[in-house]
Amino acid sequence: MKLLKFELYKITGNKIFIICFVAFFIMNCFALVYIQTGSYEGQLFGENKGEYNSIIEKCINSANPQKTLNTLKEKYMKEENFTGVELTQKVQSQYDYFESYKTFIDEMESRAESQRKFSVFAEKGSFSYNNIGKTPQDFQHLKGIQLTVGNNTCVETATEFEVTNFLMIVLVVVMCILLFSSERDRGLYPLVRCTKGGRAEAVISKLFALIIVTAVLSALFYMANIVVSGLIFGFGDMGRSVQSVSLFMECPLKVSVNEYIFLWVISKIITFIALSVIFAMLFVVVKNTAKVYVIIILFTAFQFASVLFIDNRSVFAFFKYINLYYFMSGNSIFGEYVNVNLFSQPVNIINVWIGVMTVTVIPGLVITTIVFSRSHHIVRSRLKFRLRTKKIRGSVKIFSGEIYKHYKTSLVFLAIVFLFVFAYSNLTSDLSVQFVNPSESAYNSYMTDLEGKIDSKKEEYLNREQKYFDDLSFERQKIQNDNSLNINEKSSKTGYIDNILETKGKGFERVMEQYSFVKEKSAETKTKPVFINELVCKRLTENTSREWMYFTLLVALVIFSTSNIFACEFKSGMVNLIRCNQFGKARLIATKLLVTVTSTAIFYTLIYLPYMINFVNTFGTKAFDLPLYYMQEFSMLTDSITVFEYIMVCGMVHFASAVAVTSFVFMLSLLMKNNIMTMIVSSGIFLVPSVAVMNMTNVRMSYLFRSNIWQIGVALIGVTAFLIIAISLMTVFIKFCNVRVKR
Repeated sequence: MKLLKFELYKITGNKIFIICFVAFFIMNCFALVYIQTGSYEGQLFGENKGEYNSIIEKCINSANPQKTLNTLKEKYMKEENFTGVELTQKVQSQYDYFESYKTFIDEMESRAESQRKFSVFAEKGSFSYNNIGKTPQDFQHLKGIQLTVGNNTCVETATEFEVTNFLMIVLVVVMCILLFSSERDRGLYPLVRCTKGGRAEAVISKLFALIIVTAVLSALFYMANIVVSGLIFGFGDMGRSVQSVSLFMECPLKVSVNEYIFLWVISKIITFIALSVIFAMLFVVVKNTAKVYVIIILFTAFQFASVLFIDNRSVFAFFKYINLYYFMSGNSIFGEYVNVNLFSQPVNIINVWIGVMTVTVIPGLVITTIVFSRSHHIVRSRLKFRLRTKKIRGSVKIFSGEIYKHYKTSLVFLAIVFLFVFAYSNLTSDLSVQFVNPSESAYNSYMTDLEGKIDSKKEEYLNREQKYFDDLSFERQKIQNDNSLNINEKSSKTGYIDNILETKGKGFERVMEQYSFVKEKSAETKTKPVFINELVCKRLTENTSREWMYFTLLVALVIFSTSNIFACEFKSGMVNLIRCNQFGKARLIATKLLVTVTSTAIFYTLIYLPYMINFVNTFGTKAFDLPLYYMQEFSMLTDSITVFEYIMVCGMVHFASAVAVTSFVFMLSLLMKNNIMTMIVSSGIFLVPSVAVMNMTNVRMSYLFRSNIWQIGVALIGVTAFLIIAISLMTVFIKFCNVRVKR
């Protein structure tokens, strides 16, 4: 028991763990509030939860809820309270869902019978045939279930929030490093495993400590999501049936919302316990911590990619559903109805989850205990001899030595080689516009001639084209009114005209809509009107997936390259030698910083520049000098910032953010004295949020410009980056140089 307490203290008493826990918990709550309140529906329900709950209460207490809703809607319409109208429509949608759910349950058997008539489902003994028969049976007990309207926003937003999953994965890895890696790296394993009984007792205590802390953290994080969402949107009636919430239409369990949340939290706890056991087994079986880090990254990436990219009907669907990340995400276990194909037998995802957890946890604990008890970690003398007699290469000069350690010993040159391949791909990829329909092609053809300042010649051209299409419409109408022609003749003659109107005509309509907008914007800003080819410029200014994908790649490479900058000296014991004189310390810090920032600049150039060169080669620079607010998506802009200036501002923000990340990781490498721990913590702080917000449209530079708050946003990002850089470098200088601050 004492050993278990010591192992628990090893986690909970560690400063790195405490800092990570507090930072991640705050980050999780902040992200939940920001993401949910940043959307339109989040603002609607958050700012009007009292009125929304009042409408729901009136409907519940009314003998005729539909009449009550109509009365309230009419009242709000007279008062021009459009928020109230929208809230009543949200309640109305719940009643509409109740009707569809009743139909969904009552007609399940008849649908199954009709599906069996199709040849693809008719083969007896096949998974499809068995699944059709099983589904009505699983929902039979839900017939006649009582559904009640209520405030669903809390349970929907809390259970669908995904950022917590990533943060918990990082915390689990940090705990595994503290329990299994730190002692091995410091050469303490021979002491903690000096007897046969001590080895087994030691690893069992470590595993129990890991499981206990993982369970507590999981419960704390996910319950916090419920509480925070409830405080923002209101909890609603938690005692009603969970099927009252449309999100859980396919839930096969007859439980209340409260009971569902309890099961949901329990599933998260058990799933993360299974994940922690797998990671612990990796740390024990694989002796090299860097290899473990790579394996964990590949394992997590495979799990994540399987859920995202494997189709439900694919032959590889097995990997999609028997997947730890699938069990973590959203309401996959209890909130959705999924049967997995196991030897042509449909097995419900709940039973699959129970089976996977059992098969993962129990064997994982046994394997970890056996391997830890029997494996050896003592370095043999032959290896020591080789290390002593190995020829020393490199330079004694500070800058040359740091370059050698950084680019060769830390394998940063591999990252640069990878980026050269990435750059070549970006430089040679086809950026030409892929038109969705012929009208887009016609619009692009018009903009090839019209882009730029609108002068009298362009206006005359627009008038001629407008007359051409007006004449075509008149000609078509004339043919339709000609009684001397039969239906086939009319169809034949109008077909050609219709084809022109549906292709070139639609493209010209878009041009004229843009022309009207441009004229209004010109009058508003008192500048000369210009045309911008929105099809082309959108690829440059609003390619949000590329924006975050590039930045996430940059952050990942910065973390990989910078994490070892101080850790290598601490691991080799050379740190005291390189800090032996006063002036050498500051010079060494400056040299290390220069090397890491140079690497960041190289990464940034190889990631961002090739795409821009390819874009210029494909489309030219014609649009670069045009004001951005003449694009309809940026109509709220009041500053006459050009497309080129927009690109430069975004580029500087990304580079400043990358340098801030570099400085912070630079500091962590010194404080943590371990490159793997630095990578894990840095990934949790910077990389995980970058991945989590990749699909969020309101976390973009383009969003700041579209909302006309770009100056405030850029200023905040700049100040934050400056503070991170200043605090990080000051901490490194004080800590490494052992400078005492005078009081």
